[in-house]
This record gives sequence, C-alpha cells and structure tokens, in this order.
Amino acid sequence: MSPPPKSTFQISHPRCREVLAVALGWGLVTVSLAHAAPAASIDPSRQGNMETVILPKSVADPIEPLNRIVWNFNQAAMTGVIKPTSKVYRFVVVKPVRTGIGNIGKNLTYPGRLINNLLQGKWGGARDESYRFACNTTVGLAGFFDVGTKWNVAKSNADFGQTFGKWGWKPGCFLMLPFAGPSNERDTSAWLPTRPPIRCSTSLPTTSSPTSR
Repeated sequence: MSPPPKSTFQISHPRCREVLAVALGWGLVTVSLAHAAPAASIDPSRQGNMETVILPKSVADPIEPLNRIVWNFNQAAMTGVIKPTSKVYRFVVVKPVRTGIGNIGKNLTYPGRLINNLLQGKWGGARDESYRFACNTTVGLAGFFDVGTKWNVAKSNADFGQTFGKWGWKPGCFLMLPFAGPSNERDTSAWLPTRPPIRCSTSLPTTSSPTSR
C-alpha cells in the first residue's frame, strides 16, 4: 500500500491573496497607531491652558501630642455632655426662640465686625453692618429678630483673623482648642474678641482629628 499524499496548503486563489493582504495592511496600521498614540496625547502647545489645582500648605503641628489630648477630650465631651445637653435644649426650647437667642448673640458682636471692616478698608461693609445693627436693635427688639436680613441688608462678616491675614500674618502652628475644635495661633488670638457671648446653635459642634488634616 502506498503512503497517503502529504497535505499541502497553497494560496493560489487571487481572492485569498487579496484578503490576506488587506488583513496584513490593517494590522500594520493598528500597530503604528498604537505606538504613536502616547506621543500624540501630549501637546506642549496646550499645556499652558491646562487647569492646575494648587492645594493650600498644611500648617505645622509642633505640639501634636497636646493637640491629640485635646482632641480626645473634645470627643469625650461631645459624646458625654454636649450631644445630650443639646438634645434636651432643642426639645425644651422651640426653634423660633433658639433662633432669636442666636440672633441676639450675633447682634452683640457688632462692634468687632465694625472695627475689622474698618481695619480691612471695607467701608461699605462697615456701613452695611452699622445699618443692620441699627435695624435689628430697634425694630428687631435688641436683635431677637433679624430684620436686616428680611430687608435685604447685606452682611459683611469680618474678624481679627481675617484682618491679621490681610496684614500678612500667615498661620504657623496648628492648635486644637477645647470645645471649639481645630484652629491656629492667628485665628485663636482673634477668636475671643469676636466670639458671641451667647451661642446656642441648633446643630451639634464637630471636632476633627489631627490625623485628618
């Protein structure tokens, strides 16, 4: 018996040759585009128009151990004292009265806002705050009602922290304040003169961990 003939594959049909040529051509085009894509994606002429995000510099924390102690104290105070007390306060005192008490505290800090608007050269802001104070003190019954907002009188909140910042004082030390939370030496020095003596907020205060900065 003679051995079976060896199988051979020959591309002799013209149609097959055309198909293979087209497939090979598309393969070469795809490979060349794949290599050229990374270079084409970077256009030096358009780099100047790209938006850049500049993050603020973090404030130094040379007293981190003390700040962590104060943070733990704030967490315990919020859980054990502030949160239960605020719930009782909101339950006993209705919201309109709470809002009025907060308005009185805000009205009493008008001198600080006036001084800092003047120190920052915000003459229009000093005028608006004076007008708001006059309206709220007289028509608003010592500030219990915020008449200035109802009359669309503009607000111009300003404190010594903003003033010091405008004068060039940059924060240099992170501070965790008892009950008040995160701050720095600049804003802390400006905190007490403009702090409302009556502060009854409808929301709970929050504290952030020094590790979250």
